[in-house]
Order: sequence, then structure tokens, then C-alpha cells
Amino acid sequence: MTQTEERVKKPKKKVGNQHSRTITLQVRLSPPLRFVGELMARHQRRTVSSLMESLLAEKAASYYLPVVSTEKAQTEHYLFGERQTQKVTAQEISERLWSAEDADLFAAMALFLPSLLTAEEHALWQVITDIPYFWNHFEIHIENPAGQVLDKEWWPLVDYRGLNRERLREHWLLCKAILDGEKPLQHLKELNLPPGKPVEKPDYYPPIKKVRSDQ
Repeated sequence: MTQTEERVKKPKKKVGNQHSRTITLQVRLSPPLRFVGELMARHQRRTVSSLMESLLAEKAASYYLPVVSTEKAQTEHYLFGERQTQKVTAQEISERLWSAEDADLFAAMALFLPSLLTAEEHALWQVITDIPYFWNHFEIHIENPAGQVLDKEWWPLVDYRGLNRERLREHWLLCKAILDGEKPLQHLKELNLPPGKPVEKPDYYPPIKKVRSDQ
């Protein structure tokens, strides 16, 4: 096996983000496969790097992944643990979810493609979903068994629409350090953050309330 470096072009965004410029990937190819790539590239009068980029884009149009594709489905996953997925091509997913921000890409994967998360990513995401600061909230009633309203509280809207991406970006350096093993998850849990932003309950969200037993 030989190791070669291939360049893959990415859409240009603002300077300073690893997704905003061409990046270098190290690709392992067997000598015969490398030779095949060189033959195809010569035939098309292009570089091996350009050929590989083209083949990847072509494959993405027919490569299907299981996606939790709607906010309603994401809500049911959060509330009931039910993961309703649809098969969507990698190209369509990229067109819908691409961002130059690492925080946005991570959140999009966690919400739309949760089955692709590593154990470390899943643990981080669980903490993020438990921190009100990162989510919009709507008001719900707390009732007694007779249906009388006793109190109200704010309920997190844990789906793509409810995520406050700007706030997640603010703390992404810490999140990235946690994923890289440089800082413990506890550092994120211990942040003293204000509550989430209030919004109206979306139409797709199921009726929800809390029942408090009589004392």
C-alpha cells in the first residue's frame, strides 16, 4: 500500500474555517488502484485529485443514508426515542445541511443523521440537548390530575428549528476540545449560562403538559 496526498476542493467561505478552503486529504491506495487512477486521469486530461473529486461527487448522487428528515421526526426521536428515517442521497444531504461552521455541521449530523455519531460525539450531544441556553423554548402548563393549571414552565424545542446555532458556535472551541480529548465533558456541564430564548410552540409539535399529583 502506498500513501498519497490528494486535494479535495471545498466551497469557499469566510477565511479562517477549515471548511472554507481547499483541504489536503491523505488517501491510501494500493499500487494497482493508483495506476488505474492515473490511467483514467490521463485519458480525461486531468489530475488524479480532480478525477477523485469528480468520482466522489458522482457517487454521492446515488449513495443513500438514513435521515431523520423533518423537525416533527426529530421531535418524536427526542420525546419518545422513535427514530423515523428516510433514505436520502448524500448529495441532497450536503446541499441541505452544508455550512462553513463546524458547530452547524455537528448539530446537523446529530439531528438528521444520529446513527453516524461516534460514542464521544453522542455523549457531547446529550449534554448539549440538556443545556437550555442552546435551545429555543415554549411555554407548557403544569396541571393537577383534574386538569387545573397550577403553574407554567419552559420546554426546550430540541430540533433543527429550535437550535440556536449562534450560541452553539460561541462555545464550539470548548466542544471541539472535548471531542479531541483535551478537556473533560464536565467543563461544558458546569458553564453558567442564561436560559434559552422563548418562542411560540410550533404547529408540528404534539400537545404536551406536565401533571403534578395533589399534595
